[in-house]
Amino acid sequence: MSEHIERIEDFVSQVKQSKQCFVLSSENGLLIAPSEFQEERDVLLLWASSDAAKHQCSGEWRGFNVIELELDDLTDLLPDLHDDELLVGLDLSDEQIAIEIEANALLDDLTQ
Repeated sequence: MSEHIERIEDFVSQVKQSKQCFVLSSENGLLIAPSEFQEERDVLLLWASSDAAKHQCSGEWRGFNVIELELDDLTDLLPDLHDDELLVGLDLSDEQIAIEIEANALLDDLTQ
């Protein structure tokens, strides 16, 4: 099993268990970043851990706050992200690399 699949499974497992995930937000809204892998697409970044999300609130993202997103709210949001052609980035690492997946694929994993 690849590391990519394992990271997705870990994220899904943690979010299903805790019934929440975390996003960064500022007065301008949720943090949407350019995709690292698909030049023409953007990514909504999500973290399974509040601490991991807080760790990213530095440097250029210093003005962002961590917002808790309940699982039900996330599953309601994912179809809109898919319609807007946004990807979802899971658990951005210190190396600034997130696993990027289609919003509808994450929705399928979360609702299985």
